[in-house]
Amino acid sequence: MDLKDLRDMNLLIGENGSGKTTILDALAVGVASWFLGVRGYDTKHIEPDEVRAVLHTHGDSTRLERQFPTTVYCEGMVLGMSIDWERSLTGTGGKTKQAGAKKIKEIAAKAEEGVREGSDITLPVISYYGTKRLWVQPKDMQTDEDAKPGEFDERLQAYRFSIDQRINVASVLRWLRLEKFVALEAGKERAAYTAVKTAIAQCIDGCVAVDYSVRERALLITLQGGSTLPFHLLSDGQRTMVAMVADLALKACQLNPHLAADAPAKSPGVVLIDEVDLHLHPRWQRHVLSDLRKTFAEVQFFATTHSPQIIGETPPDDILILKTDGGFERPDVSVGLSSNQILREMMGTDPINADMMARFNAIFDLVENGAFPAAREKIAEMRVGCRDFPELAEADSYMDAVEAAAKEEGEG
Repeated sequence: MDLKDLRDMNLLIGENGSGKTTILDALAVGVASWFLGVRGYDTKHIEPDEVRAVLHTHGDSTRLERQFPTTVYCEGMVLGMSIDWERSLTGTGGKTKQAGAKKIKEIAAKAEEGVREGSDITLPVISYYGTKRLWVQPKDMQTDEDAKPGEFDERLQAYRFSIDQRINVASVLRWLRLEKFVALEAGKERAAYTAVKTAIAQCIDGCVAVDYSVRERALLITLQGGSTLPFHLLSDGQRTMVAMVADLALKACQLNPHLAADAPAKSPGVVLIDEVDLHLHPRWQRHVLSDLRKTFAEVQFFATTHSPQIIGETPPDDILILKTDGGFERPDVSVGLSSNQILREMMGTDPINADMMARFNAIFDLVENGAFPAAREKIAEMRVGCRDFPELAEADSYMDAVEAAAKEEGEG
């Protein structure tokens, strides 16, 4: 895949097993090479179970042989410089090599030095949100109502858990609580607190206000209609999105405090999201990507989905249809297609129940062959106890038109 093929939003679609999550994992290895030069923060290595295995037959037995070397090669813009780098695993039991990532390591190390010296260098946001991003918390993401001493003092601390795939919800809530106390003490909110709340409001369907309540000890979300709910009482989809957006906005603000309230909108970076439609209502799915793009305008997103609603709102140049043979293609059109068209034409599946489709097809065959009485009989059978499907109405209208034309011709 050439660098010119990638966009600010890259939506990966394809059948199960086509490699969507594998691509995200490879991208995670690539972007996490940044942490080779930032001391104290975990990078991501190529794991043995991520190596491609090929099945070989030997007489009456088979063996899976992993293919080495396995290499992740990247090209990209890093702090305004166009570079390439690679990481590779050369054998079982070995470590992921970093010799090919010297350029990005040096740039990251120089950036870290600038941060230590107080420079206003703009750092990239890096995050990987997996399918279990909210519900599986590691041991060191324990809930603690008060911020830990020094937890948010350093800019680079925002890189903690960047490639973990899980959201450190407890840490986000601790920060919100701390910022609320600061606002109460100072009589006004700091720019970062306002920015994170604004980001949440922009990305949550129907949200009109966000704030942390000291009395309730909870993040409160006010929705259209006037209902206000604490974070823990939101739906799964709402909680997942609130946590992800808050985490991403907080990282931007902590990494780039010199950008003040503009940090979410002006911080560059790479964000990976597996199943971006997770738990979201179809109405919300239609604007979730545009919300993220507007809120985090300088971030390059890579996201996977099986949702025709999301696909139907995404420009074709932003979509990569993965093939099971390892290739990919872009659709000719996507925006404006109905969900049924996307299911049929882009996802290779019937949009309705297979048995019902077979009954429709039987009627269509009768109509095409001019067997109108038999077709009408089957239509009547389908209408018993069922709604009047559009397909049946179309068949009826077509037969009525043909018969009317034939009658006019006979009378003429």
